[in-house]
Amino acid sequence: MKNLFIFMLFLGLVSPMSAKPNAAYEIYLAPKTETAPRLDGVFTDACWRKAPTINKFVYHPMSGQGLASVQTEVKICYDKDNLYIAVSCKVDDMKNLIATKAPKDCREIFKRDDTFEMFISSFSDNKSYYQLVTNAVGTQFDALNGVPSWNADWKAALKHNDKSWDAEIVIPFKAITSAAVADGDTFRIDLCRSVSSTATFTIWSDKSRPYHRPHNFNLLVLGDYRPSLLKKLYSSVEQYNTEAKNLLLKYPQAEWGKKYQDLSKIFEQLRNDIRAGNIKDSAQYFNTVSRIEDMAGNYKTFIKEFQVFILLS
Repeated sequence: MKNLFIFMLFLGLVSPMSAKPNAAYEIYLAPKTETAPRLDGVFTDACWRKAPTINKFVYHPMSGQGLASVQTEVKICYDKDNLYIAVSCKVDDMKNLIATKAPKDCREIFKRDDTFEMFISSFSDNKSYYQLVTNAVGTQFDALNGVPSWNADWKAALKHNDKSWDAEIVIPFKAITSAAVADGDTFRIDLCRSVSSTATFTIWSDKSRPYHRPHNFNLLVLGDYRPSLLKKLYSSVEQYNTEAKNLLLKYPQAEWGKKYQDLSKIFEQLRNDIRAGNIKDSAQYFNTVSRIEDMAGNYKTFIKEFQVFILLS
């Protein structure tokens, strides 16, 4: 019965619990690499030494509670063309590893095999997502919104060690987004693993939430988020800030000059907060994006109210 539940869960046919869309999920800053890793399942490339390690997978509620006793370690990096993922699935006894060679998109791997699964979304609708899965011998499954007729040219190199099965994965950006990728871009992502011999299912972050729901995925940032957020801030506000200053030069008013100064202080505080780089989770990131949007709105409101004041004066 557990295996059937896991199979249905992988396909998005059941949801364990509900979750708030604005909950604070984890944020991962993937370093950029100038040299692509050699795809061999061995993590000796320089890029992996720079990448932070995700190593606190927890049991899905139907499998247990707390940190998984058998852990999974993941590192992510990128270059201008590809996303790279290094996965080490720890195993107590390799004799218990279950995986079979099968045609691509064979759904049977969810019911019988040890697998590692990636959910990735580059969409803004919080509904669409890509699903990429490999079992422990390299059988692949991929789907768009759960439909396996979508196929991507991604690769995974597998290696079995004494206490783990490892996968080195490359996913071309052109397979998961139609837009050009730039440093600071974000994706929603979640990572999952199943261990068939014990019928257990583990997940990246300590949240009980429906799967196949992009707004519940964690946040992946390509490189440093600060330059892209600062660019968004400047581009959103610059036009209105210039217009506000020109109005004050043409119609000097002490009261409105004070209001503009107060607005400038809020802008400077937001800019300094971004520069400080203290964003720790997805909620803080999206709160900062909202503050940027609000900042532009505040400038527009200032201009409109000042223009009305001028007309009535």
